[in-house]
Amino acid sequence: MENIREIMTRLGIECDVEQVEKAVLENYRTVAEVEGIKNKSKTLEDDAKAKDDHIAALMADIDNLKAGTEEVDALKGQIEEYRKSEIEAKAKAEAESAKMQFEKSFDAALKDRKFSNDFTRRAVMEEVRKMRETDSVSGLEALIEQATNDVPDVWMNPNKPNPQTVPGAMPGKADAFGADGNYSLKNALLERMKG
Repeated sequence: MENIREIMTRLGIECDVEQVEKAVLENYRTVAEVEGIKNKSKTLEDDAKAKDDHIAALMADIDNLKAGTEEVDALKGQIEEYRKSEIEAKAKAEAESAKMQFEKSFDAALKDRKFSNDFTRRAVMEEVRKMRETDSVSGLEALIEQATNDVPDVWMNPNKPNPQTVPGAMPGKADAFGADGNYSLKNALLERMKG
């Protein structure tokens, strides 16, 4: 595959190559991703074909049956179940694909920000997903900002004291930190006096 920079140079296109390259990479799908989608699609098509073949065989059986209506009704029920399961499988695959695409877009919209923990990330993502259902005009960045606005401790704070790096904290001595995990100068001083 030819490099995007080489293509633009060869065609004599003058623009900010890095911006173009960045835009292309944001929308680029790897061969593995495309192959994975193709394989899922092929599997669904094979399943659908097998079900259609089974339905055709059942329909032929129905035509050939001279038995009572109970057997015919049972076969028709099976056919309807196969049709429902095929529709459900397609809907499930589409929903899974949409969910994966939303999560990629959500992560891209975060840019360099990181959530304080995974639970918060999942909760905000679910809230933004719900907001997106009623507000398809606003961008994900705006919806994330709206969902996290005025909510304390959503984002990871690099300035929050870490027990191993707080001045006066003694390694292996958790007593300088209260039950809530916050550093306490009083507890640290008491620990120093004990030691």
